[in-house]
Amino acid sequence: MKQETVYQHYHPDERFLIDRYLDIINRVDATYSLYVSEFLNPRQVQIFSNLVSSTDLLFFTSSRIIDSEYIKVIIAPQYYQLENKDFNLALIEISYNAKFNHLKHGQILGTLINELGIKREKIGDIYVHDGFAQVLVDCSIVALLKQSITRIARAKVSVKEISYNQFVRPEIANQTIELLLSSMRLDKIVASTFKLSRNQAISLIESDRVKVNYRPKNKISEQLTIDDLISVRGFGRIYLKEDHGLSKSGKHKVVVEKTAHK
Repeated sequence: MKQETVYQHYHPDERFLIDRYLDIINRVDATYSLYVSEFLNPRQVQIFSNLVSSTDLLFFTSSRIIDSEYIKVIIAPQYYQLENKDFNLALIEISYNAKFNHLKHGQILGTLINELGIKREKIGDIYVHDGFAQVLVDCSIVALLKQSITRIARAKVSVKEISYNQFVRPEIANQTIELLLSSMRLDKIVASTFKLSRNQAISLIESDRVKVNYRPKNKISEQLTIDDLISVRGFGRIYLKEDHGLSKSGKHKVVVEKTAHK
């Protein structure tokens, strides 16, 4: 598989992923070995899947176990018979007293990464409920989590591994709204969706709190298109769903799906 031919289908800053994934694919193909990834975001999964599809290798995702945003993948030769345990996927539950505390996603992730030094790629989705949170993680860090985490922020916590069938999916409230935009610039869309001033939106973007399609973006004039996904740390997400053309005054009529941060 020639890199130069592949590159033209992807964004220039994704070339390092292309090179890495092609190297893995070639290694699996040449050695008839099994490759199990760490947690990947949906864009990374899409790229990996596209590259594997042009080969005779098999491609599996951990979404068959729990349908999450960040998932693990297996690349394997044709002879391989899938077993769920091969994903090295574990589900842990963090319990705390909801009467006195309410943990947030960022507090949990911060504890795992900053205090325990765990790589982000070892951690999947974090689901926060009243009194407990569930976290998808790589099996290799389960023992460390159970031994080391006794407190998150001000909350005393207990950690245990649970079975997949104990997974509780939180209800996510998505709001569909139509925006009237003078342009499809990133700062305009962020400001209009979350009802912020333009200066507030610019500050969020320039302080690296905004991602587009899982890639950090600090250019306020970035032009967006339908199907782009914007993540704004501390606020939520914006999915550009539909383009309804121009209004009589020449503004873009865009339908977005907003998921508020909790």
